[in-house]
Amino acid sequence: MLKKLVREELLEAFGQGKRDFQRVNLNGADLQGCFLSSCNFAGASFLDANLSGATLQESSFSRANLKDATFAHADMKGADLSWANACGANFEGADLTRAKAHATDFSDALLIRARFEETDCLGANMSGVNAPDIWMESANLECVNFSDACLIRANLRGVRGAWLDLSHAKLNWATMAWAQLEAGNFEGADLTDVTLLAANMSYSNMLNANLGGANLDSADLCAAAVPKSCMAIASLSSARLSHQTYMRSEWRREDLRAWQLRGAMIVDLEAFSNEAQGDVREGESCLRDDARSVRALA
Repeated sequence: MLKKLVREELLEAFGQGKRDFQRVNLNGADLQGCFLSSCNFAGASFLDANLSGATLQESSFSRANLKDATFAHADMKGADLSWANACGANFEGADLTRAKAHATDFSDALLIRARFEETDCLGANMSGVNAPDIWMESANLECVNFSDACLIRANLRGVRGAWLDLSHAKLNWATMAWAQLEAGNFEGADLTDVTLLAANMSYSNMLNANLGGANLDSADLCAAAVPKSCMAIASLSSARLSHQTYMRSEWRREDLRAWQLRGAMIVDLEAFSNEAQGDVREGESCLRDDARSVRALA
């Protein structure tokens, strides 16, 4: 049984120095603009509460019920939301920089322009979130579920995202340069004009993804499953491919030559058949001849 508190009681207790509010019931409370930093709200319930513009730095909401609550433009830097239920909550413009959100349920939440820079979201559920322009640079997104999410123009630069699930997500114009995305699931995702410069995509699944205009220059695609259409519509200069990429993607021998012409590199040529090795070496020779011709004309 949670202890029911109203706004006035909470703020009075806070003003007297109390910071421990574990397992309190603040359902529907209007806490707009309140200063409640360094509080312990573990196990508390904020169902339909309004905390927009509140200052909640370093506060703990571990295992709290935040379902359908509003945290729009709240300052939640360093807060702990681990194992909380934030399904359908509104975090538009909220600042969760360096927060902790292990296994937090953000499904169907509103995260437009929210800041998750360097936030630890290990195992969080962000399926179906509406998060255009979200800022998650250098965040830990390992094992996060972003299936069916809207991440248009998202900044995911340098994230750690092994085993990330982005199946059927919308990532148009997103930035994921230098991200660690090994074994990620991009099945059916819209990656139109996304930047994956030097990203580690090894062992990932990109089948049926839309990669039109994507920048995969210097990306590691070793052992990834990559749609054949990618070589015609994406930038692939110095992208790394392996025999496992070839096998998982079910390419034909002539596809290797096409990837070479787009600037991709084959890293384990000895693993291919003698015929395929011959094709690749012939392609490399042609590329060298073309380069010499260009220098001669310069």
